[in-house]
Amino acid sequence: ARHSRKDGTRRVGRLLLECLEAAKKAHPPTMPPTATPAAPPAAPPAATHVDADPEAERRARKTQSDRMCEHMSQLMLKGWKMLGDNCPVTGQVPLMEHPTNGRKFSVATGKFVDEMLAAAQVSSSSSIEAPAPAPPPALAPAPAPAPPPASAPTPSAAPAPTPAAAVSIPGASLSEATEALNSATQSVLRQLRLCTTQLDACPAPPPVALLETMTKCAQALSALDEARRGTSP
Repeated sequence: ARHSRKDGTRRVGRLLLECLEAAKKAHPPTMPPTATPAAPPAAPPAATHVDADPEAERRARKTQSDRMCEHMSQLMLKGWKMLGDNCPVTGQVPLMEHPTNGRKFSVATGKFVDEMLAAAQVSSSSSIEAPAPAPPPALAPAPAPAPPPASAPTPSAAPAPTPAAAVSIPGASLSEATEALNSATQSVLRQLRLCTTQLDACPAPPPVALLETMTKCAQALSALDEARRGTSP
């Protein structure tokens, strides 16, 4: 009976070992997944140089020219006079003369010519460089006893300051001046046509202000025609 119990215990132990081995084969132990290091962020794309669009630049210049011509036309309707001289800064736009004080005005810069000349003179005066400091004296041995002091020399007069250089006024090309005059003429003609349409719709007698505006338009066209003849070669 004792041997039979031992044999039964051995069989039970073997069965348990076989069950454990079968369980291990059916469900092998899994290892936790290793973390993959995150990739560094991609570098931003290099900035590429974008060439300026010639067509866009041409349109911008055309828009600016039309705006200046429109401004000149409005000034002429108010009694301003177009001169044969051009803007000293751009050299392309005719100057306008004030109807009362005669000051010359540039529609390109929005300033009077005397203001621009004064600002240029101030800038030229402030750009003069200061004299360089004198170098330090070289070390020398102790001098001998000095002789009796002599009379101090009379200091020489300081040189007169150099006047500011005159502002150079560049000349304008005939084609650009002619184009500006043509644009101004078209603008005044549009104003005159608008006044004519209003005059046709007004009952008699016509308004005095409308007639005065039409007179100024005619005077402006005459001045533009005279300026155009002055710019012709």
